[in-house]
Amino acid sequence: IDLKNIMNNFVDWLEHGAFTPYGYAYDIGFGTESAILNYERGRNPLICGGTSEQNNGNGSLMRIMPACLYCCAKGLNSDDAIQTIHAVGSLTHAHIRANIACGLYYFMTDAVLNGEGSLTQRLQAGLNKGFAYYEKALTDPDELKYYDRLRDLSAFRKTPAEEIQGSGYVVETIEAVVWTLITT
Repeated sequence: IDLKNIMNNFVDWLEHGAFTPYGYAYDIGFGTESAILNYERGRNPLICGGTSEQNNGNGSLMRIMPACLYCCAKGLNSDDAIQTIHAVGSLTHAHIRANIACGLYYFMTDAVLNGEGSLTQRLQAGLNKGFAYYEKALTDPDELKYYDRLRDLSAFRKTPAEEIQGSGYVVETIEAVVWTLITT
């Protein structure tokens, strides 16, 4: 994975509408735009994404699936995969909460592709592996509390639709994705 190439593509997307259906970029989040502008000003890609609590938009989560698939295809171990996932996600959103969402997405992707059982069982297995990973890896596992509703998908499935938010907040986005998958 070439982080500079990814950032160059982000610049091309922002400035010239590359990779868009209409020839222009639209609905650009503040964190994403700030990170791209940081890169254009010469900042190293690894320190372009914001690290404040305000940098927990869903931009990195929306773009992380190719990196998840890459890590799965390469058969990377959890440490190497999460290092890659966090590096790619941090290009635009470097707060640990956004990184965790991307990491949990990786673990679910790996379980869906390589696990057994129903989709819900695979997602649960991926989340279980992800939570176990972060409980050991994080110096402050308090960040995991934001994802507590995803710990038990049998209970989460019973959450009424009106309690699922469609905001740009990374935690609400991953919840909406998982809830949609397990209830349809």
